[in-house]
Order: sequence, then structure tokens, then C-alpha cells
Amino acid sequence: MNQSTAQQTPSPIQHALCPICQGNSNYDLSSTDLMFGGTATYDYYKCGICHAVFINPMPDLDTIASFYPDNYSIYDPVIKKSRESRLKNAVLTRYYGYNGNTPRMVERLTASIAHKFKFKGTIPYTQQNRMLDIGCGNGRFLVEMNRLGWNGEGVEFNETAVTICRNHGLNVFQGDLHSAGYDDNSFDLITARHLIEHVPDPVGFIKEVVRILKPGGTLNIRTPNRSSLGRTLFGKYWFGNEIPRHLFLFNIAALDYLASREGLVRKEYRINTSPKLFLNSIDYLLKLKSESSKKMKLRRMLAKPFVRLAQLLRRGDEIHVLYVKPAQ
Repeated sequence: MNQSTAQQTPSPIQHALCPICQGNSNYDLSSTDLMFGGTATYDYYKCGICHAVFINPMPDLDTIASFYPDNYSIYDPVIKKSRESRLKNAVLTRYYGYNGNTPRMVERLTASIAHKFKFKGTIPYTQQNRMLDIGCGNGRFLVEMNRLGWNGEGVEFNETAVTICRNHGLNVFQGDLHSAGYDDNSFDLITARHLIEHVPDPVGFIKEVVRILKPGGTLNIRTPNRSSLGRTLFGKYWFGNEIPRHLFLFNIAALDYLASREGLVRKEYRINTSPKLFLNSIDYLLKLKSESSKKMKLRRMLAKPFVRLAQLLRRGDEIHVLYVKPAQ
């Protein structure tokens, strides 16, 4: 064997079994870690039955932990406390049951129109308000939800992130969801925001969520959309891939398959898109390190028609879906 042959990267196998449904899956793409660098290549496969995309072989837990350095963005120690706009306050108060300031007449009129277009997918408030945010990061979302009246707790595996949360007075368990050992039917709301794609066993994860979710309770999932226009355009350079931290990528069909087999019923979903992923994907494609596309006027202008087209085709970059556990 000559030297050039010895240095070649082995070709990935063409087929693999899906970890979710055991269906036959075909090779999809390969990439290195474009966010933090490194030379290791990771292979992904697409299932023809449940429609999920997954890394193969699946890394062990120690390897997965090594994918997350302490400077991973969700571990930022600064939690910016945003204030609700008057319009959002009016929509939350009138249409979602939140106890905000009483809207003025003009705000009520504006909210009657705006709620049909903006803030869709907002989680309605209930008096039974115990919630759990799984993969809560630095706790910013928990801070916001507690301010709106929820009784929020969190689960987070990263020690640095847990310390940040506890410094802000948040009740957060360090570890994975199974290790937390919550009682059956504990929570009225469970949120998994950009979390399920990081989980090596989505089937076991959903089973545990259903066990601890109260009958009539809501599961809120937000995750990258593997059927997005951006992924079709950029391929392995699509920012939402986040290889290798995203062990799975889902579209709405894959999420419905996963949720329905455990008895969850989809209440609503929407597909979001924004210029951010388009511009970040350009950075990956062009291998830009020092100057971000977000600072370049021409590229920001190019992002606008792309966002409109993705919205028109319902092929945006993010899925936001609410599932309900049927009341007994």
C-alpha cells in the first residue's frame, strides 16, 4: 500500500440501522466539527421509515461529553433579563392567560390582530404551573418563565451551567433526566428546547418525559428542521447540523413518529426561520473566521429573500411543536 492510499479517509458504509425504529437507513453526509475544529469525521444516516437523521456509530457518553467545551455558547454566565413589550404583554394577558399589566385600549385593539400572526406557539399559562426545562443551559429561559408566573425547575448535565443557574437562585438538577428520578405525573409543562437532538436515546427520553408529565400536560419541543431549505442548500455546512453535538436531526414526521408511539398527541406546530442560520452557514461554507457574514450588508440583504422563500415553502430552520399527554 502506497502512502497516498494509507492517508485516505475510509469510505462510510452505505447502510445502517436506525436507533429509533430499527429501520434501514441510507448514508446522508459526513463532516468534521465546524464549530470548534478538529480532524475527526462523523457520518450521518437518514431513516426511510421514521425519517430521522442520526450519527453512526453512536458515540459513548464520555465521548459525547467531550463535544461540549465550557465556552459552549449556552453556558454564558450572563443572563440578560429581557422586558416584555407592551404588545407582547397584551397578547399574553388577553389570549394566553398570563397575569400581566392590564392592557390599554389601543394595546387591546393591536393585540386582537397581532396574536394571529405574532407570538404563535406561546405556551398558555395554567394555575397548575409546575414546569421542567430539560437541558436548561445557563437558565435564561427558566428566569423568563418564572417571571411570567411559572414554578420552574431545570435539568442540566454541565457543571459550569448548573453553577450559573444556582447562582441565579434556580432549582436545577445536575445530570440527565433519568438520573433526576422525578415522581410519576409531576409536571404540568415540560420544555425541551434544542435538546432532543443532543440525546443519544430519544425513545427512552420520550418515555421518561411521558412518565413524569401530568395527564393533560404539555411537552414543548424546539429542534432544528432537517427538512429545511437551508440544509438542502448548504448540506454539511448548514449551521443547524451542529456536528457532532447533534446526534439526531428531525423533521415534523420524525417527531410525530417518536411522540405518537408513547401516546402523545400533537396540538400544534410551526416552522420558524431567521437570517441567523443562513448567515452562519455562509460563514461555514466560506470558512470565515475573523469576519462574520452578519456584519456584511450585502449578505444580510441576501438572507431576506431566502427567509421569505423558506417561510413560503414551510421549510424553515426550526420546528416548534406542542404535544399533549391525554387526560386519563
